[in-house]
Amino acid sequence: FSVYSAGKTFSVTGWKIGWVIAPPALISRIVHVQQWQVFCVNTPLQAAVAECLTRASEPFEGFASYYEHLAFAYDQRRRKLLDSLYEAKLQPMVPQGAFFIMASTRELSDRVSAEFPQRLRELVSEGSVEVDPATEHRRDYNLSRNLILSAGIAAVPPSAFYSEKNKALADDFLRFAFCKSL
Repeated sequence: FSVYSAGKTFSVTGWKIGWVIAPPALISRIVHVQQWQVFCVNTPLQAAVAECLTRASEPFEGFASYYEHLAFAYDQRRRKLLDSLYEAKLQPMVPQGAFFIMASTRELSDRVSAEFPQRLRELVSEGSVEVDPATEHRRDYNLSRNLILSAGIAAVPPSAFYSEKNKALADDFLRFAFCKSL
């Protein structure tokens, strides 16, 4: 089965409208869950997404359809980010269907600190920002923080997606996104 999001497909972050294509037996189960999970999807946004879906198969900006344009744009962004990661001596895992790239950071430690940033410590003590104390000693979090502070590059620490007992598996990785323009 497939799950889709208007926010991702049509670049309308925040609309929170999606749909599922699946066999009837699975759809009936999804409907039971959906009735308790989804609320407040307003009618004008539903109508707008229906219009987007209708028009998406039409020619768009020199492509046979919006979907072809979107696939081309994502492929260009993916290639550009991969090239940048290779140039930075990171070891990316090439995605085949997502707009995130996981990259090994083992070669990054000599250039970017894996320690909790002093500047962030100062901001925390001033009360300007809050930091989850459980992340202060996580290597992936600190590499991400230091990349933001030193180079203006934001990456997601993947241990955020791991169970407590498996967080260490993410220590040597960062997650980079290419869903936005690069």
